[in-house]
Amino acid sequence: MKNLFAGLFGKKEPKPAAPGGDGAGQLRRYLEENLPESYVKSKQYAVDITERTGTYTAHIVLDMLADGSDYSNFGPEDYFMLPQLEGGYVLGRISKPPVPLSGYTLEMRFGGETVLVETDAGLDAGTITYRGERREAAF
Repeated sequence: MKNLFAGLFGKKEPKPAAPGGDGAGQLRRYLEENLPESYVKSKQYAVDITERTGTYTAHIVLDMLADGSDYSNFGPEDYFMLPQLEGGYVLGRISKPPVPLSGYTLEMRFGGETVLVETDAGLDAGTITYRGERREAAF
């Protein structure tokens, strides 16, 4: 599924991280260089990086309205479908982190609604949580 949607959103190979620096700093720079510009420039964009025994996790806040999209007509199922598609696209852009990574959490904010996309590093599957309902997803 990831390859199908990569063509729709524009395929872009992840940029390698610059050598040197601390692991969290390298990961932060890598994310900023590889995530869509509209997300990174949003005032809501935030990254929380946690390191445990040399392995990192990243919690990334993404403003889904940053590119001018309007989700006012979305129903409950749409909040599972779009995060699966967009999650696959975003995770594909950050699939080669410069440090050992155990997983990503994407906190997708749709104005008043929030959806969590969680995956272990290197996997094309994870979970989507919306309003307390958690579903398995393939990216």
